[in-house]
Amino acid sequence: MKLFVYLTNLLTMFLKRTIILSLIQCWLLVPLLAQETMSFSLEEAIAYALENNVDVKNAELENESSDYQVKEFLAIGMPQISAGVNVSTNVVLPKTPVPGEFFGGEPGSFQFVAFSPKHQGSLNVTLDQLIFDASYFIGLNAARTIKELTYKQYGLSKVQMTENVTKAYYTALVQDERLELFERQLGTLDTLLLETTLMLENGFAEKIDENRVRVQYNNIKTDRDRFERVAALSLDLLKFQLGIPVSTDIELTDNLDDIQLLETVPTLGDFNYNNRMEYSILNTNYELQQINVRNIRSGYYPNLKGFATLGGNSGSPNFGDVASFDFSGSDRSWFENVTVGLSLNIPIFDSFQKYNQIQQVKVDLKQIENNKIQTQNVIDMEISSATADLLSATENLETQQINLELAREIYDVSKIKFQQGVGSNIEVTNATTTLKEAEINYYNALYDALIAKVDLQKALGILSN
Repeated sequence: MKLFVYLTNLLTMFLKRTIILSLIQCWLLVPLLAQETMSFSLEEAIAYALENNVDVKNAELENESSDYQVKEFLAIGMPQISAGVNVSTNVVLPKTPVPGEFFGGEPGSFQFVAFSPKHQGSLNVTLDQLIFDASYFIGLNAARTIKELTYKQYGLSKVQMTENVTKAYYTALVQDERLELFERQLGTLDTLLLETTLMLENGFAEKIDENRVRVQYNNIKTDRDRFERVAALSLDLLKFQLGIPVSTDIELTDNLDDIQLLETVPTLGDFNYNNRMEYSILNTNYELQQINVRNIRSGYYPNLKGFATLGGNSGSPNFGDVASFDFSGSDRSWFENVTVGLSLNIPIFDSFQKYNQIQQVKVDLKQIENNKIQTQNVIDMEISSATADLLSATENLETQQINLELAREIYDVSKIKFQQGVGSNIEVTNATTTLKEAEINYYNALYDALIAKVDLQKALGILSN
């Protein structure tokens, strides 16, 4: 009879709690329906970040700026047109000494005569055209290489952003699973606490049994509240990487079970160092320094420029004649002039200035070669370390998966024995603690494996592929 009353009370309390929880969930769902939620798979999150993140936007603008730099340098070899206007007044006329005998004076004497008019003016339009300059053509090649370097730096920023978004996405997924884990554990202990309380009321358990379960329940509830904040912070970090406001609601659509961890483990000989942007950038810098050597050597060659000038000059004691810019009429005060010509500059000796400049660049080339060797060693070490970490992490994950299944089996058996009156409350609480640790260890191992996968993809230079 006591057992029947116990089961009836248990069913009644369970139904009450289910109805109350359903009402609370419906009440909480009303404001959420009014908010727009953004959904992202990992690929969608990466694409969104590459389009909206401020750092990537700035890197893309730098890449755009390099296009204009190439066009700017190209314009140096195009025709250059300039114009100039000058009107001046000699407040005090300058005077020039003239031999006195020109004016009937004594030999050896001088007369000071003002040759300049009081008001002067000049107007000219000049066309300059580069005909030959070896440094121009080499510099044009350098400008294109700089554009390539900027593009690679943009690519490096995309790789870094992809890494940040991927790790933030995986972190948010794992934290969400951990939060669900605590919710399940809390629900399990809540049910156990309910059963123990009813058993206590009906004389099938002791007060210490209820207290023992309540301690576990309170600890799990504290952990659940803490991980709610951690999970929210993980989502906020992902929102920051995506470049969206923290107040925006987002939903992650990928499933941890669908992620293939060992798909990126390399085979021997299938890696190209140029897949790593850091190494590729060093190669481009090396090419730039080689171009710099050719550019300095081009300074030994002559350069030839052509020019043409169309202008006019004026001088008058009347300022109005100069300021009128009148080129017509027999009494005009402005007179045209036209000049065309070539300008040839031939370098002869620079006291070994360019030679020493070339030697400096050669030293820079040797440094880049050393950096390339060092970068290769670093990449090899990163690949080796990341591969080992991923293999170890996946092995640990498999072990924790087995432990988790065993812990669940132990818990299920302990709970059944307790419900049937052949097991103790201590056995159930110990099994609950073991299950909690096994689940935490499993998700920790899963997180380590996911991060190891991202690190290996980055080391192989395939993270943004």
